[in-house]
Amino acid sequence: MPLSSELISFEARIENLLDRADAAVLVDGELASSLARFACVLTSGYLEESVRTLVGGWCGDKAHPHVHAYVGRQLDWFSNPKLGKLLELLSHFSATWRDEFEAVLTDEEKDAINSVVSNRHQIAHGNRGFPAVASCQRGQAQAGAQGLDRARGAVFLPEAKRAAAQ
Repeated sequence: MPLSSELISFEARIENLLDRADAAVLVDGELASSLARFACVLTSGYLEESVRTLVGGWCGDKAHPHVHAYVGRQLDWFSNPKLGKLLELLSHFSATWRDEFEAVLTDEEKDAINSVVSNRHQIAHGNRGFPAVASCQRGQAQAGAQGLDRARGAVFLPEAKRAAAQ
């Protein structure tokens, strides 16, 4: 299950924003901070959309169209994807998915996923003391995205390989 063009575009937008924030640091610290905050919000959205795409895509391939439509509508409500919430969602489909997803993530990736969502809440609720350093945001964004990509490979690709072998 390759990454969708929307997710690839999402990643590029985040990377571009972080590059712009890095470049702005020496010229305008407030602008750099604002760009890094926006990148954090986008990264949280990327995590949400990744889950919708992966789970929804799996359902589209495996489930009856009515079930797929229902799951898609339910996933529209999925937000604030902290690790516990991701694991709970996956467990509703398969305890194995949950366990494999959690097992493949490093502690750094787990922390990054939770930090991105927590930081997004801080930003959304106007916490101006939030330290939106672009290099910190870049590390969180990359760790979160890498963790999701490795988890995608561990959880969803083996399923596709098993199905192809049948």
